Amino acid sequence: LPDIDFNIRCGNTLVGYANERELQEGLVMDMFAQQEFMQKVHDEMQTVSLAYDIFKQVQLSQGTNLDTYKKSKAELKKRLSSLNKILNKNLHAATNPEMNYDTWEKSHQPFHWLAEYYDIIQGNGGFDVVIGNPPYVEYSPRNVKYNITKYKTLKSSNLYAFVFERACLISEHVALIVQMSAVGTDSMRPLQDFLRKSVETIYYGCFPERPKQLFDGACIALSIIICSGKNKTANRLYGSGVSRTTEKGRPSLFQCLSYIYIPNSSFLNGYSLYPKFKCYMELSIILKFFIDSPILKYTTRNTSSNFISYRTAGGRYWKIVLNRLFATVSSSNKTKYITSDIPSFAMVAILNSNLLWWYYVNYFDLYNFKDYMIFNFHYNANNDIKELEELGRNLMISYEANKVLNKQFIKTRQFESVFESFNPQLSKDIIDKIDAVLARHYGFTEEELDFIINYDIKYRMGDELE
Repeated sequence: LPDIDFNIRCGNTLVGYANERELQEGLVMDMFAQQEFMQKVHDEMQTVSLAYDIFKQVQLSQGTNLDTYKKSKAELKKRLSSLNKILNKNLHAATNPEMNYDTWEKSHQPFHWLAEYYDIIQGNGGFDVVIGNPPYVEYSPRNVKYNITKYKTLKSSNLYAFVFERACLISEHVALIVQMSAVGTDSMRPLQDFLRKSVETIYYGCFPERPKQLFDGACIALSIIICSGKNKTANRLYGSGVSRTTEKGRPSLFQCLSYIYIPNSSFLNGYSLYPKFKCYMELSIILKFFIDSPILKYTTRNTSSNFISYRTAGGRYWKIVLNRLFATVSSSNKTKYITSDIPSFAMVAILNSNLLWWYYVNYFDLYNFKDYMIFNFHYNANNDIKELEELGRNLMISYEANKVLNKQFIKTRQFESVFESFNPQLSKDIIDKIDAVLARHYGFTEEELDFIINYDIKYRMGDELE
C-alpha cells in the first residue's frame, strides 16, 4: 500500500492559513516586504509540491529500492517542515507576538491547509468534499488553551461552529455532524447567518437523543448539515424535520428521510433561521401564526399575583408552565409576571398547548426553555381569553390531581427535598380543547388542528396512547 504519512496529517484545524487569501490578509509588513515574503512562500510551496510528486512516483514504482524511497520521503519532510516554520513565524507575529514562540507553537499546534495540501487548495480550488464530526466544546479559557481570531462565527463560542466556517473555506461541499443547537438556539445565530450568506444549498436534518440517540455513546441531540456551492445570488434551504428513532428503527432511519424546501421568507423570522418543518402544511400554519405578535408584550416587571412559573431546562416531551411556584427547589425555576391583559390561567393554557410544543420543537433545541423561546410565541389577546382562562383553570386542577410527590434527602445540605413529577399526558383532553380555541383564533383548518393535536403524539403520550 502507498505510504499514508502524507495522507493522514495532524494539527489544529482552527489555527493556520486555510488559503492564500487568508495568508495575504494576515501579513503585518510593508508592501515591498509583503511581495518578497509571498514570493518566498510561493517558491517554497512549489518546491514542496514537486517533492510530493516525486515521493508519490517513487512509492508507487515497483522498481524503486528502499534507499531511494527513504531519501525522497526525508526530502519531502524537510521541505514541508521548512515551509511550515516560515508560515508559523508569520502567524505568531501577526496574532500572538507577546507569547514566547515555542510556547505558542506547542499550545496552538498550527495546521496550514495551504501548505499541507498545496496541490488541492491552490491547484484544485479546494477539496471535493469535507465530512466530519467536529468537537462540541465551548470556546473559553477554561476549555481551550489557544486563541483564534477573525472568524465570522466567533460569537457562536463553540468549536464546531469554527470548524464549519473553516471547512467552507477549503471546499464547496461540506457535511458535518453537529449539535442540534446549530439550528435551534439564538447563541448559534452567527453560524446560521454565516451559512445562509456563504452557501448556495443547505440540507439539514435533526435527530433528538430520545427515545434513541443517533450514535451509541453520543446521548445528545444532533443535526447533520450538508452544504454545497458558494452563495453568489441566492440561498436554498431544505429540511427533513425532527427524526426520532428507536433502537429497532435506527438502521433504516436515513433511508426514510425526505426533505422539503424551506422558503427564505420574512414570515420565517423566528429566532432560528432553520425551522424543522417536515411537511408543507407546517408552512401554512406558521404563516398564520406569525401574523400575531410575540407575547413578550404581555410580560411586566411589576410584581403581582398574576404570574407564571417554568423551568429553563429539562422536560423530554413536555414543558410544564404553572401559575404558582414549583415546590421543587431548583436554580432552573423561573417566574414571569404578566400584565392584566391576560390572566395567568389563560397564559398557562397557551403555554401548555400542543401548539407551543410544535413551535418549540421547530425553532429551538429540545432542551433549554429560555425566555426568548417562550415569549417569542405569537398571540394577540382577544375575546377568546375567557375560554382560555377557564381551560387553564381546569388544566391546573388536572395537573395537581395527577402529579406525584417524591422525597429525597440531600446529604450535602442536610435536608429533605420534595420533587414534583407532573403527568401532563393524563391531561391531554384538556390541552386538546385549548388547541381547538387557538385554532379558531389563528384560523387553522380542521386538518391543521388535527396535525397540531397529534404532533409528536407517539412519543409524548407513550403508554397512554394505548
